[in-house]
Amino acid sequence: MMHPWRRRTLIICAAQFLTSLGFTIVMPFLPLFMQELNNSFPIDITLWVGLVMGAQGLTMMMVSPIWGMVGDRFGRRLMILRATVVGGLVMTSMAFVASVEQLFVLRLAQGLTTGVVSASSSYISSDVPSGFRGQALGWVSTARLTGFAAGPVVGGIVSDLLGYRASFWLNGGFMIASGILVLFLLPEQRAANPVKGLRTPFVRLFNLLQRPNVASLYSFVFLTHLAVTFITPFASLYLTQLNRSFGEFEVPIATAAGMVFGLHAVTGAFGALTLGPLTDRYGGRLVLLTCAVVSALLFVPQGFTTHLWQQTLLYSAVGFAMGGIYPAVGALLAGVSADGQQGAVFGLENSVRAAARTAAPALSAAVAWQLGLSAVYVATGVVFALLAMVAAARRGLGPPGRF
Repeated sequence: MMHPWRRRTLIICAAQFLTSLGFTIVMPFLPLFMQELNNSFPIDITLWVGLVMGAQGLTMMMVSPIWGMVGDRFGRRLMILRATVVGGLVMTSMAFVASVEQLFVLRLAQGLTTGVVSASSSYISSDVPSGFRGQALGWVSTARLTGFAAGPVVGGIVSDLLGYRASFWLNGGFMIASGILVLFLLPEQRAANPVKGLRTPFVRLFNLLQRPNVASLYSFVFLTHLAVTFITPFASLYLTQLNRSFGEFEVPIATAAGMVFGLHAVTGAFGALTLGPLTDRYGGRLVLLTCAVVSALLFVPQGFTTHLWQQTLLYSAVGFAMGGIYPAVGALLAGVSADGQQGAVFGLENSVRAAARTAAPALSAAVAWQLGLSAVYVATGVVFALLAMVAAARRGLGPPGRF
């Protein structure tokens, strides 16, 4: 008979899959969609891409710790529902924008309402026995990355056939369906000893940051998502520069982007499923360090590809290594989460992640503007190398006796 925590984890996996599927139906093609919108300000589209892609992270950075503490107090399922249902409505509304400025405002609103990953991680951190958290987080990462695999393929086909706006309807529909699944199948979960009031949780969170190595974990979170997000705004634009011909047939750009991002996510899902359980055995730091080194080595040559098949091969290969990073960081954070603080800990993690997702598009836009799109891939490899160096320098993380 399946243990209850495994059943609850599988429900969260299903919700994560639907949310990620909807999210990636749209996001890889957002820069291409922006080229069709009106632009009232004389700003280069490259800079607009950086602003719009970073807008969500800016507002999410500000509200995530608050949502996390609300989840500790009033229930973590409630936070998953908030992120899926309300976030789905915001995403659907993007189908009606007429200008880049309107899209920018809705991306700000998206950051205020979404945050499924941190809400789910908080739920699992408090629900799953400590010896199985890496495994459970690996399952969730696999579900999320499987959605990431299917989403770009579906989005590419829908965008080529029906236009980019239709993909926003699908996005919102899948997110709301995810919320309905959680509403009817996932039990509510509150901390055994919830912390009351707002000042006390902030004080306890501040005290948590004073503990040895905790700040280092958040530096891992920042660098991880800085590296992962660095290439995202310009990956689809870079594909427009590559040779997409196979014989007499040229792959349409949206379909090509969907194929590249989809295969990347498939290998990422296998990476999370394979490497996630290793964090329970060898420790999250070793898995994080290894995956960061491999990612750095595989990203740099992507800036020198000339054909679609070359980019597809390298981006798929790096997906496996990147898939192991998420459960590694999640397992390290779960190890420092005291009872009643999981929401606050992962809320702050979401805030740090959002800060990285705000900084990355701005930095990559500057690199692309000054040095070209190829340089963004090289810079992404440099960020992964920096993550590896920080992980190598921080010993003593995780349970005693682990690397």
